[in-house]
Amino acid sequence: MKKELLQKITEYAYSEIAVKRNKTINFLINTNATLISEEIVELFRKYRFRVTVSIDGYREIHDENRIYHNGKGSFSMVTEKIGMLKNNNVTTNSCEAGRRSLTVDESGKYFACQNMIPYKHTTLGDVDANINDLKRRQFMSKDITAVSQCKNCSIRNLCLGGCEVERINSNNGSDKQMCDFFKMEWKNILYAYSRLMELKESEKNS
Repeated sequence: MKKELLQKITEYAYSEIAVKRNKTINFLINTNATLISEEIVELFRKYRFRVTVSIDGYREIHDENRIYHNGKGSFSMVTEKIGMLKNNNVTTNSCEAGRRSLTVDESGKYFACQNMIPYKHTTLGDVDANINDLKRRQFMSKDITAVSQCKNCSIRNLCLGGCEVERINSNNGSDKQMCDFFKMEWKNILYAYSRLMELKESEKNS
């Protein structure tokens, strides 16, 4: 997190949009939270940032995937920083790609989220022209009730339909493959969780 750059961009955007043009501006940031400091929290509070924190699940799962250079997992640090955000009334946020947030790449092109930048066909417009609202609706994050393959799925409230980037760029049957993978993954996660709970209960009673 380049905090000096973040502060400059935020102040510039606020000055140009909110002050000069009298428009409402909302700030949103995605972060792994490990470098959040009191100074950053104050910036988030001042400009009313909505913050999305990357966390991969329970401690064991998260610490397998998000590791420091020294091999230590980052779960404890991330949860501590989430607590810092909550204690300072900074709102943690879910995916709002194309709904209440947009991403602008280095050339000035708009995308629903930063993960769509490599897929140029998802471009929504650029800073010199209007946003194409039809494309915005096409590529924005969807509620699972609006995704046909999720309507009768037993795990839809667990995977929430997956990432929009994965869904919109899948074809030739890979939709089904992705769903089958999620079902298998969640089946194993739930089985492992239930076994851990059973082991904890038996240890408590032994």
